[in-house]
Amino acid sequence: MRKARSAVDLARTLTGDGNSKRIYCVVAETVQVPVGASIIGPVPWDYHVEIDNRNVVQPAGRLAAQAAHAVSLARLELVQEFILQWCVKVSRSAEVLVTVDVWTALSQPITTIVLGARDSRELRHVVDLLRKNRIGVSEFFDTDQSDYGSTAAKVMTAVATAPVEPGLVEGILDYLPLWSPR
Repeated sequence: MRKARSAVDLARTLTGDGNSKRIYCVVAETVQVPVGASIIGPVPWDYHVEIDNRNVVQPAGRLAAQAAHAVSLARLELVQEFILQWCVKVSRSAEVLVTVDVWTALSQPITTIVLGARDSRELRHVVDLLRKNRIGVSEFFDTDQSDYGSTAAKVMTAVATAPVEPGLVEGILDYLPLWSPR
């Protein structure tokens, strides 16, 4: 029978040693919000749809909040993964699942780097590349903003990776600048 790993050992496996893995967050400085569509060309052959977009420049405070939301989602998914991998599979007894050791391990800081994408299109491109390379990514969708033309609009404004070795995002995120407020 295999000895179960301690909660601390498993949490370190998920989060890294605190020095090597990073969470990368990317925020879109401008977002494109669809406001309508029009069909160009003869119908039904040889036509395409043009999407009319409203460009919304995001204020610095909103971008900071959206980065925090995306990173929070990534951390919550890390905790969910921990619970699914360790608590459910290993500990099926009535013992308390969340111990001080578990909390200590999961609350360790993970270096987080916030990068700036020019717009929604670049943000979507980054998400596609991360997924193609099997890097976990959490997407944050902003809502209830009249700036988007409707408070019902749902706009992807920030993403955050799972903790990852920096070398795994070379060629994906390394060209993006560090985000700074304007």
